[in-house]
Amino acid sequence: MADIDYTNPTLATTFTSTQVDANFANVRTVVNGGIDTTNVSTTAGITNGQLANDDYEFVVAMRVVAGDIVAAGSATPVAMIALPGTSTDGDFTVRSGTWLCMDVGDQTTDFRLEWGEFTAAGAWSVIATLATVNNLAANTGVNEGIGEGAITFAATALVMSATEPRYLALVFPAATGAGFLTGGANNLLHFTVALKIRRTNGLFAG
Repeated sequence: MADIDYTNPTLATTFTSTQVDANFANVRTVVNGGIDTTNVSTTAGITNGQLANDDYEFVVAMRVVAGDIVAAGSATPVAMIALPGTSTDGDFTVRSGTWLCMDVGDQTTDFRLEWGEFTAAGAWSVIATLATVNNLAANTGVNEGIGEGAITFAATALVMSATEPRYLALVFPAATGAGFLTGGANNLLHFTVALKIRRTNGLFAG
């Protein structure tokens, strides 16, 4: 820890109030805005609970193109993303989400966001259905249009397991509508979901 530079580092047996006041002023200067990393020991042991802002947030995205929608009309995810860690590390929460489709087709396509894991037999097991969005609408209201929108969540808790990896999954539960990601005026044919996720007490050792 850095030393404080005192105006009067050594006081004689007899000293004046002016000398003491000067030393107190030196301490005040450091405490009121002068403390930096040199004043904090590497062994200070500051905990998450002692921090005013100890959460962290990040964004994940799942993106598919027309050829990826091979499992549309089933419970099988067409895209997945893992959140590493276990319940020891802490759980996550979905804060918000947005979807973007470069060609919604006839505006009847649905998608679903799920949180789950794989069983020992390798089957997808849903822990929570986070959101279901029906009838993807085009901005222009016509076929072959771009669509986008915020996602309303029915569940936001992403509870981790002590032993099993868990995943965010994108599912198209019904057959995709006519013209979905087929072309038209848009040559960047993809569908994307972006989610902002938070972990409370986000900092941890290890």
